[in-house]
Amino acid sequence: MPHPPVAGHNGYHSAWAKSADTAKWIAVDLGEPRPIEAIVLHPARPWDWPDTPGFLFPVRYRLEVSDTPDFSKSQA
Repeated sequence: MPHPPVAGHNGYHSAWAKSADTAKWIAVDLGEPRPIEAIVLHPARPWDWPDTPGFLFPVRYRLEVSDTPDFSKSQA
C-alpha cells in the first residue's frame, strides 16, 4: 500500500524550466544496499496553493537504481 505524503509538505518540485528538453535529475542515497519491493511516485500536491490540484510528471522521465555511487552498474 502506498504511503501518504507527509502533511504540511508539498513534495519535491524542481526549478521551472522554459524547455521540456531541459535535463534534470535527483538522487536519493539510501545509505546502504537494501532490497526494494516497489517504488511509488506521486505528483506533488501543494498545500499552500489551494487553487492548484497538483503537478504532473514530465513528459519523459527515467527511474534508475544502482548499488554503486557512480551508477556504473544500474537498472532502468
